[in-house]
Amino acid sequence: IGTGLVIDVSAFNKKQRSALASRNLGFANPNTGGNVNLNVVTNDDFMETNGFEVKLDRAVGNVLTSSVSYTFLDARGTGSDPKSSEDLILRSQSNVSNFLGQPENPPELLLRLEQSRKHNIAWTANLAFPVDYMPGTIVGAIFRDFGFFSILTVRSGLPFTKLVNIGEGQTGPPSQAGLQGIPQGSISNLETQWTTSFDVRLTKGFQLGGTWNLQVFLDWRNPFNL
Repeated sequence: IGTGLVIDVSAFNKKQRSALASRNLGFANPNTGGNVNLNVVTNDDFMETNGFEVKLDRAVGNVLTSSVSYTFLDARGTGSDPKSSEDLILRSQSNVSNFLGQPENPPELLLRLEQSRKHNIAWTANLAFPVDYMPGTIVGAIFRDFGFFSILTVRSGLPFTKLVNIGEGQTGPPSQAGLQGIPQGSISNLETQWTTSFDVRLTKGFQLGGTWNLQVFLDWRNPFNL
């Protein structure tokens, strides 16, 4: 749009079928003649990701370039990892499972995955002065072959499942069931706080003779302790 301005809009969809998943299945016990339930690895997990991105790029001359982008992401599936069903659902109990004496059924609805970060905002600015910038001046001597790059990111939180802490390795987020994971609420019904980060990188080049160039840089992560 005009000179030095670009707007890019894109949408995406990804489906992953037959992903690895732990399931509790019944098998015939040849020793007793009865049935036994075992946790086995299957290809039963399904995941789908939908989203879009809007990006605006702006260039001012040959020195300054900047861009800002917004990404919306919605990732859902039957499990955030292969052991989600085994760790978070199989160990829980309901009136139906208690009445039938059977373990909980694996999820059939697409639940929000713990990797689903809905809102992502990023802004970058890049100043790059050429080697021959304002020759013969003090300003040129300072800024020639000088670069400044910064990036600001603002991101929404990640979903997680609150677990009953009984001191057996339950941690989160992300939800780690430990030895005995008992959900204290619905799967992925809570979300961590928004996060903000700002990083800066400075570069400066020095001519050594007629053939050598020395470049030094400063990589400063989170200078404002955001």
